[in-house]
Formats: sequence, C-alpha cells, structure tokens
Amino acid sequence: MGRASLPAVRRPRLMRQSRAARRYLENLSQKGNFMEIMVKGMSCGHCAAAVTKALEALPGVSEVKVDLATGRVSFASDNPISPEELSRAITAAGYELAPVMKGAPVARD
Repeated sequence: MGRASLPAVRRPRLMRQSRAARRYLENLSQKGNFMEIMVKGMSCGHCAAAVTKALEALPGVSEVKVDLATGRVSFASDNPISPEELSRAITAAGYELAPVMKGAPVARD
C-alpha cells in the first residue's frame, strides 16, 4: 500500500512576513534609535491611533507601529527617550506602559 501524502504546509507566506519585518526593522535602524515597548489597555484601532499620536508628539519620534494583538509598540527616535517620558506620554493618552522590552540605541553604520 502507498503512503498517504500529507497536505503541503503553507510556510512561504510566513517567510514573506518575516522578510518584511526584517526590512522594516532595518529601515528603523537607519533612522536612529529603535525602541520597542509594551502598552496595556489597547483593544481597537482608536486605541492604536491614540498611542501613535501620543508617541509622535514626542520630539524626534517617527515610524510608530502598533500591534494590538500583543500590545507591542515599536518606533524610531532621533534620541533615546527615558522610560519616565514614555510613561507620561502613554499615561496621558489613557493607557499603561509595561516595562520596556528593548531600548538600546542602534548603532548607525
């Protein structure tokens, strides 16, 4: 008897997303400091827009990207931003800043 063939796993889509994510991070690293934070309390597009607006109001912040499913927010900044300054901006928008995950400046080549 022949072996039953298993359905093909659709991995190429995941690989494309990973490459896109890498390109996004490479572009951020060329702009200056890259930070990734966790924000609690976001549940919809309005929440993401409020957090984006709060962060973009900080001097030198750009390229804000919000992942509602995980609460992760990544962005580029011209200069390092203190956790206290981030917390003030996020709290003023009505959300809570979780402990900073990544925040070391990325060296420019």
